[in-house]
Amino acid sequence: MKKILILAGTDPLSGAGIVADAMTARAHNVFPLVIPTAFVNQDSNGVYDFALISPDLVAKTIMKTIKDASPVAIKIGMLGSAEMAKEVFSSLVFCAKNTPIVLDPVLAGGGPTGGKLAHSEKLVSEIITALRPNILITPNALELGALVQQKPAKTTETLLLQAKLLAKRTSAKVFAKGGHTQAANVDVFVDQLQVEILVGQKCWKEDIHGTGCALSTAIVSSIANGSCFFEAVKKAKNYLTSRVDAGVIQIGLGRPQIFADFNR
Repeated sequence: MKKILILAGTDPLSGAGIVADAMTARAHNVFPLVIPTAFVNQDSNGVYDFALISPDLVAKTIMKTIKDASPVAIKIGMLGSAEMAKEVFSSLVFCAKNTPIVLDPVLAGGGPTGGKLAHSEKLVSEIITALRPNILITPNALELGALVQQKPAKTTETLLLQAKLLAKRTSAKVFAKGGHTQAANVDVFVDQLQVEILVGQKCWKEDIHGTGCALSTAIVSSIANGSCFFEAVKKAKNYLTSRVDAGVIQIGLGRPQIFADFNR
C-alpha cells in the first residue's frame, strides 16, 4: 500500500482537518502518515481560534517520518504561521524535494464565523516558489484572489485569468475551485502546458463542512496511486460528487459534513 504524508490542523468533529484527511486517504486504499500542525477550536459552525504545535517539532517529525516511511506524495493543509511554513518547507526541501505535493492554501476556516487559519498571500507564494514545479495548489476563489492580490473572482473567466497568473508567477500547477463564483460547478486547472475547464455534475446549495480537505486529499491519494496531477484532479472531483450523492451527515448544530466511505 502506498503511503502519503499529511500535514494539517485538527477538527474535533473529524469533518475537516487531519482526521478527515486520513479517512479520505484510507478510502483510496492509501496509508496516511499524519503530522498535526495546530490544535483548532472549531465546530460545525466554523473556526474560533487555534494553537500551533511547535514548528521545530513539526519539522523534526517530518524528517524522521519521511526517512522511516518514505511517503510517495504529500498533502499540506493548515500551517498557521510564517515560522511554521519556513520550518516545514525547509525540511521538505532537504528530504523530499522531488516528492509531489498538493498544497491546500487554507487562508480561513469556513462557515458563518470564519476564523483565520493560515497564511498571507506572501507566505503562500514563498512556499510555492520553494518547491516548484512539483506542486499543485488548490485554492477556492477567495483564496486565489488573495494569492494574486486581486478581488475574488465572480466568473469562470476571471477565475481562469487569476489561476493563469498564479501559475505564471510560481511555475506551479493550479486547480482553482469555482464554488464561490457564479458558475459554482465549474473549476479550472492550469499548468505551464495545459489549461482545462472542468464542469461538475451539479451545484450544491448548502455549505458542506470538509469538502476542500476531502478534495485535496483525494487528489494526493490518486497521485500516490499513479495518476498524473490532472487525472488525479478529475478523479477527486468524481470522488467528492459520489460522497455528497451518498449523503452528508449532521454531527453538530451547524453545517452537515462530508464523510469518507472505507468500502469504495
